[in-house]
Amino acid sequence: MVYRRVVSETCIDDIGAGFRAADKTAPNDSLAFRYALAMLPLLKALAAWHPWPGCFIAILALLGVLVPLLRDRIGKREKAVWTAVMFGLLILEVRSLKLASDDFEKDRVAQNEQFSRIAESLRTEISTSQNQFSETMGAFGRTLRATSQTVNNTRPRAILEFGQLQGVISPLRVNN
Repeated sequence: MVYRRVVSETCIDDIGAGFRAADKTAPNDSLAFRYALAMLPLLKALAAWHPWPGCFIAILALLGVLVPLLRDRIGKREKAVWTAVMFGLLILEVRSLKLASDDFEKDRVAQNEQFSRIAESLRTEISTSQNQFSETMGAFGRTLRATSQTVNNTRPRAILEFGQLQGVISPLRVNN
């Protein structure tokens, strides 16, 4: 399964290039705008990243705990930024769940195809085995019939005819 698509080094290089490009393209604009432009490659990298389900929720929970602890007073703009970040993490989590589901479905389809090939192979082997068994039993039946015929043909038989006895039977003499 492909649960993790790691942010590549080129994406990280793109983030640095984004900061340099933002400095060149918007030198007179506010720092926040330049950083927003610079973060576009980061968003691109995050879109390509596919962590396990629950990762973004964990980050969201961590931010939910750390932001109130680290920031005493938050202005309206900062609240808007943190709200946008949290909604972004929520959207990324939903996306991560969808991608994980798609990966699972692809794996399931691949496994079903593999199981179908195995089942077809087993059907072929069973058919071949059945044909071989039928041939063996046919040959065994022919051998059994031939053996039975041989036994029947070699059975001792006496053809005698008894008729009337004629003549005189003389007693046997014993010589002393």
